[in-house]
Amino acid sequence: MKFSFINILSTTLLLSATVFAQTPATSTPAPIAHVYVGTTKGIYLYNASITGKLTLVSSKPDATPAGLLIGVTGKYLITLGTHLIHSYLLDSQGAIGKQISDINTQDYYVVTAAINIMREP
Repeated sequence: MKFSFINILSTTLLLSATVFAQTPATSTPAPIAHVYVGTTKGIYLYNASITGKLTLVSSKPDATPAGLLIGVTGKYLITLGTHLIHSYLLDSQGAIGKQISDINTQDYYVVTAAINIMREP
């Protein structure tokens, strides 16, 4: 059996190779969605991961929005107060920003009442 210098050298290099274990990354992946939960204390913000896991962003609810949480778009959060519909700007991280508008629902009651009266036989 003949061994060449190259065979012995390549075998030696393979046997002396150092193996490094790979460790999983510890960084949290970016959320795929923001979930808002309205309570009597305020609105809690959760980040939703691709696996469905919800992570609470802050243990303190955002008490800024007035009224009942009724809707969220990618840019706005909408709440309903006693007589006003409020809209708030959302930042890129999902945090609730300043109120940008409100609509007085009482301004539309008269029109609705008049339509209902006209429909009655």
